[in-house]
Amino acid sequence: MSCGHTIDSPPKDCEKGACCQQQQPQSAFLEDSCAACHRPTSYAQNRTRYEAEHAVLMGEYMQADAAGDEDGMRRLRCAMLEHTRLLRQLNFAIQKLQDAS
Repeated sequence: MSCGHTIDSPPKDCEKGACCQQQQPQSAFLEDSCAACHRPTSYAQNRTRYEAEHAVLMGEYMQADAAGDEDGMRRLRCAMLEHTRLLRQLNFAIQKLQDAS
């Protein structure tokens, strides 16, 4: 692949039995990047994980708000800000890795 990674797949079953099991897969170059290196995929995975974790934090925040727990609300606001900062760092790291290749 253009990103340098490889995709390995077993050879097709040619119905000859054991002889096929000893064949090595053929290599071919693909002018494309794998899912791990594809920038939009990496961003989407980060965003999906971020949204799931943010929903948990928001649920905890709403519980703290309903209970009148000001310290808990303050702690969770800080946690949400840190969570957003980490997402930005992850996305920046993806950009730097992609630009380096």
